[in-house]
Amino acid sequence: MIITKGELPNEEGDPYSLFLFPMRSPKTKEKCVGRLRMFFEDIGIPGESMNKRCKIFCERAKDDTGWAFRIIIQYLLKQKERVEIKEITAGTLKNRFQVIKLCCDMNNIEIPWKKISRGLPRARKFADDRSPTPEEIRSITDYPDRRIRPIVFASCSSGIIDGIKRRYTKSEEIDNHLLTNIIKVEEVLFTLIYCLLG
Repeated sequence: MIITKGELPNEEGDPYSLFLFPMRSPKTKEKCVGRLRMFFEDIGIPGESMNKRCKIFCERAKDDTGWAFRIIIQYLLKQKERVEIKEITAGTLKNRFQVIKLCCDMNNIEIPWKKISRGLPRARKFADDRSPTPEEIRSITDYPDRRIRPIVFASCSSGIIDGIKRRYTKSEEIDNHLLTNIIKVEEVLFTLIYCLLG
């Protein structure tokens, strides 16, 4: 197939199609489109479809990058306030920022992203785990399914119970019945392992 000069595709392309181009998964595409829609609604971009909205935003942003920079900063400041009152997390804000950045990058809109990203809160990269309380362990083991008790007791004997011991002061006591059950299950597990490896 020979392409003549008049048949060459437009270098600019359709802004919305360019935005969707790098997305492989339908779930990712759905999430990113939703985040971009929220951005356009918040900044007041008119249009019936996402295609029209994206085109309006990209054309205006290319004509006036200062406007685009200000509007993105205003949007992110609103979202940052929501992070501070714990309405959304810093990770959610980062995801929304990345969608806007992707749209602008794919459509060759020059924005100083380093300046913007410096003002964003850092997302936590660790879990907020804690040891279960004796009451929580007791309530789980009261569940009628027999398979749950060995799992709970095995996990407690493998270190979770140590967290419980460290959490409580000497004045508070851990239920002796609970510890006895943990020791019994531990003995059963070691016996089973010994028989299986036998």
